[in-house]
Amino acid sequence: MNSISLKKWTLSTFLGWLLSVVFILILSGIFDGLGIEGYQFYLGISVGLGVGLTQWLRLRKYSSIGIKWVWYTALGAGLPFLIFDLVKIYGHVDFGERYLLYSVSVGGLSVGIMQYLLLKPYSPKAINWIPLSLIGWVCAALTVTAINSSMEYIKQPLLGFIVNLSLILAGGIVLGLITGSFIAKTKFVKNA
Repeated sequence: MNSISLKKWTLSTFLGWLLSVVFILILSGIFDGLGIEGYQFYLGISVGLGVGLTQWLRLRKYSSIGIKWVWYTALGAGLPFLIFDLVKIYGHVDFGERYLLYSVSVGGLSVGIMQYLLLKPYSPKAINWIPLSLIGWVCAALTVTAINSSMEYIKQPLLGFIVNLSLILAGGIVLGLITGSFIAKTKFVKNA
């Protein structure tokens, strides 16, 4: 039986966070090219896909968790964004600055529930994954939304760029540390 170290899990999550930027740019270009504008669901899908992929690449070395980890993460993170997009556009509901936090909160919960199903064979405490996922995703989003505050206080452009880039990158580290607190305690076997 093996467990994944907090350091390795956090690194995998952080690398997925970085990869998600590439997916965001690709999907944004595709949807803009098709004339589909005003939606942000591709943000959730992209981050879920990037993070889910790199986490799964780590998990598969220690467990029998399959590619479902990637799809559950992308779907769980993306579907709430799509629902909030549709409510905003067709229901004429203005979520304002809370849009991201609402979408990520529901996404973190749905990712947690779906991933829990995959972690259940490995830990009798797998149910704890659900609140940790929620907290991890919300805290990661809060680091990104902190950019709004930093722009009010930091007037020097280069310093603002450095601080804002650091806040964006910190999201992957925060998510990795919070969810890694569970992963590091889980004993994985390849045939669970």
